Amino acid sequence: MIYMKGMIYMKRMIYMKRTIYMKRIIYMKRMIYMKRMIYMKRMIYMKKMINMKKMINMKRMINMKKMINMKTMMINYTLVSSYVEKSDLLHKKHKK
Repeated sequence: MIYMKGMIYMKRMIYMKRTIYMKRIIYMKRMIYMKRMIYMKRMIYMKKMINMKKMINMKRMINMKKMINMKTMMINYTLVSSYVEKSDLLHKKHKK
């Protein structure tokens, strides 16, 4: 009788230990999962940030290029116009 009780008790202990162990494993897994999720989110966020920075830089670059192009165009235009004016003047002089 005592022996039986002892066996039942032992079994219960083993079962309890197993359940605790299982719970711990599940908890650990969840923790790892959570950490991974947080890490992933951070990674995604970082990527987004980097992309945003890249986008901004690209936009800035494009704007800069546009500005430079505009400036060069303006300079060219002024040069050409001045040249044209000069030539016109010359022609006018010749005509006179």
